[in-house]
Amino acid sequence: MKFILSFLLLLSSIFTNAHVYNCDSTEDILLALSKVKAGDEIIINSGVYVGKLLKNGAYYYSNSNGTENSPIVIKKKEKAGVVKLKGFDVNRGAILRISGNHWVIDGLDLSVGQKGLVFDKANNNKVINCRIYKIGNEAIHIRDGSNHTIIDSCKIFDTGNLNAGFGEGIYIGTDRKAWKKYNPSCNNTIVQNCEIGPNVRAEAIDIKEGTQESIIQNNLFNGLGISGHNSANSFISVKGVNNIIRENVFDTKGNSNIEKAIAITYRYTVLSGYKNRIYDNIFNMNSKIGKIVQANFGTTDTYVWNNTRNPEGELYSSNVRHAQSKFNNDSTVVYNDDFKSEKSKFLGSTLTKNINLSVPKEGEVKLEMKPEATLPPYSPIMYRFPKPLDFSNNAKIVVRVKSLKSFKLRFDLHDGTNATNGSRGRVTRVIPAGLNKWTDLEFTYPEEAFLDNNVNKSSIKRINIQLDSGKENFPSALYVDFIKVIQASKETKSTKNKIVFKPSKKYVILKMDDLRANTNHSYNKNWQELVNTIRRYKIKAALGLIAEDLPKASQSYKDSLKQWHDSEFFEIWNHGWNHKRKNYPPYYNNKSEYSGTSYEFQKECFEKSMALAKSELGITMKTFGAPFNQTDDSFFKVIEESKDIKVWLYGRNNSYSGLILKRGTKNQLESATGVVSYNSFLTAFQNNKTPYLVLQGHPGRWDENSFLEFDRVINFLKKQEVIFVLPHEYYEIIN
Repeated sequence: MKFILSFLLLLSSIFTNAHVYNCDSTEDILLALSKVKAGDEIIINSGVYVGKLLKNGAYYYSNSNGTENSPIVIKKKEKAGVVKLKGFDVNRGAILRISGNHWVIDGLDLSVGQKGLVFDKANNNKVINCRIYKIGNEAIHIRDGSNHTIIDSCKIFDTGNLNAGFGEGIYIGTDRKAWKKYNPSCNNTIVQNCEIGPNVRAEAIDIKEGTQESIIQNNLFNGLGISGHNSANSFISVKGVNNIIRENVFDTKGNSNIEKAIAITYRYTVLSGYKNRIYDNIFNMNSKIGKIVQANFGTTDTYVWNNTRNPEGELYSSNVRHAQSKFNNDSTVVYNDDFKSEKSKFLGSTLTKNINLSVPKEGEVKLEMKPEATLPPYSPIMYRFPKPLDFSNNAKIVVRVKSLKSFKLRFDLHDGTNATNGSRGRVTRVIPAGLNKWTDLEFTYPEEAFLDNNVNKSSIKRINIQLDSGKENFPSALYVDFIKVIQASKETKSTKNKIVFKPSKKYVILKMDDLRANTNHSYNKNWQELVNTIRRYKIKAALGLIAEDLPKASQSYKDSLKQWHDSEFFEIWNHGWNHKRKNYPPYYNNKSEYSGTSYEFQKECFEKSMALAKSELGITMKTFGAPFNQTDDSFFKVIEESKDIKVWLYGRNNSYSGLILKRGTKNQLESATGVVSYNSFLTAFQNNKTPYLVLQGHPGRWDENSFLEFDRVINFLKKQEVIFVLPHEYYEIIN
C-alpha cells in the first residue's frame, strides 16, 4: 500500500509539475513572478525586499494564471518573521500588481508605493493575513473586470499620503469617467474579518458604480484619520448595486470629518445606487448627529435592519426602507414572474372589459382604465399561477409597483373555490405616489386569513387583485415590475454553529460578569471594546446580565444585547437581579440576593430577571451564575424549578440536575477583581486537569493594561488550539 501511495504521489507531481520557489532576495521574487504557473508556490523568507519599478507601473508584477484546483500561492515562509515587499516612493507605482486568475496572497506586508495591491483582469483571487500601509493613494484596487476577489483577515492603515482624497482602504471598480479605459464590471467581492484604519484618509471602502454583489462583513473600521477631502466623509461609499454590509463595527474615534457612516449614491448610470442591504452592524458615532445610513437622491431599495447606534441619535435618511427585504437569506423565492415572457398571467372579465394591459418595456406591465370604462367596487383583476403554490410555511407575496397617484391595493389568495377575503384575511398595502421609483409591497397572510373561509393554503391557484374599501376605478395607471412568492425557511432565527465534542481538545468558556446599563442607560464603553476583541479573534464569550436596569435602558443598549446574543460569538446569561449584598433585613448580612435571603425573595429576583430578558430583549436565558458566586440551599430549590436554565456557572450543589461548570483554581484570569494577569492565568491553565476551563472576568473594570494582558491570554490559547465555547453550547455538546 505504501508503494502504491508513493507511486501515485510521484505521478501527481509529474503531471502537475508544480514548483516551489524559495526566495531570499528581490531578484528571486521577481524571477519567480515571471515564471510561476498553476500549482506553483512562491515562498519568501523573512526580510525587507525593495522592488524595482517596472514598465507596467508596479514594483512586483505577474500575469500568470492558476486554476481552481491548482492556484498560485505567494506567501511568507512558515514560522518566518515579517516579509515586507516595498516600493521606494509613495508617489509612484503599485507594490504588487496581479493580472492573472486563481492567486492566493498570504501573510505579506506591502508598503511605500502609490498603490498597495492592484488586481487587473484578475479573477478568483484571495488576499489573506496581509498588512498594507504607508501608501500614497488606495491600499487595494480591484479593477478592470476583476471578479470574485476575497480579502480576508487583513490590516489596512496609513493610506492617502500622496492624495488624502484618493486614499481609500479598498477601492472596488472604476469611476464612470474612466470606463472607456477600464472594464467597470468588478463583481462578487468579499471583504471580511479585516481591520481598516486608522489613518485611511479617504473612505475605508469605496464600491463604485457598475459593480455588483460585494459583501462587507465582520470587519472593524477605525475612523481616525478620515480626512473629508474629495467628499471622503463616511466609512463606506456605495455606488454599486446588490451589496450586503453586515456584522461590522464602525468607530469614529472622535473624528468630526465623518458626517455619516455609510453613504449610498446614484451616479446617473447603469448599475448604480439600488438594492443594497445594511444590517446587524454596530456604529459608534461621535454624537447624536450624523446618520448611520444616508441614501442620497436617486437611490432606491436601500434596506436596513437590526443596526445599533451609540449614542442614540440620527439613524437613516427618509428614503431608506426599515425592513428585512425580499433578499433575506432566511427565505427562498419559490415563484418569480418578472414579466419578460410574452404571455401574461392576468385574466378575468374585469380585465377584458375595463382595463387595458400593455407592456411599456420588457420586464414590466401597465394596467390602466379603458377610456369611459368604470371598474365596479369589489371587482378583482385575477392573476393566475402556472401551478398551485403552497402558502403553509409563512409564505408571502412581494410585488414591485409604482403609480402616479397613491392608492390602496388588496391581494386575496384564492384556492379555486374560496378566497382570503374574510374579515380577518384582507391584506392591504398602500402604493405611494410617484413614477420616479419602484416600491416593494409585501403581503403576508396570518393563519386567520385562511380560516375565515376555509381556504386551502397548501394549494393557492391565483391572486384576486382589487382596490381596498370597495372603491371604483384605478386613480391612475398601475405599473408592475415583478410578482414573487417567498417561502420562509423553517428556521428563521440565526443559530450558532453546532460543535462536535473532541475529547483531545481543551474547551475554554469566557465568563464575563456584570453587564448592566449605566447612568447613561447604556453599557460601559469597555463592553464594546470586549465585543470588538472577541469578534476580531473570532472566539466566543458569555456575558452575564444584571437585569434590574433593563426597563430604563436605552433601545440601542437593548438592541446591542439582542444582536450579540443572536450572533455565534456571544451568549447572554442570568447574573442576577441587582447584584447587591448586605441589604436584606433584618440583619443585612446576606452574601448576595441568593445567599442569606428567603426562598420567596430569591424566587422573585430570579423570575423577574428571566422575564425581563424575554420581554425586553426577546432572549430566553439558558445559563445562570450568581452575583459574587454566592448561593445557599434555598437557591438550589429555585434553580431546580427553572425549566429554562440548563447550566449553573460555579454552582455549589453537586445534586443539581443540569450542568455545573466548576470554578477550579481561583484567580484564573484576574489576579484581583478587574485586573487581568497573564501570569495568574498561565499558572491556572497549566494546573487545570478538567476538559474545560472557565475564565471569569469583569471587563467593565478593565484598564488599558488589562486589555493588553487579555490579548496575551487569547493569543496563548489560540496557539494551544483550544476550542472556545459558550456555556449552553458546551451543555449541548456533552449531552
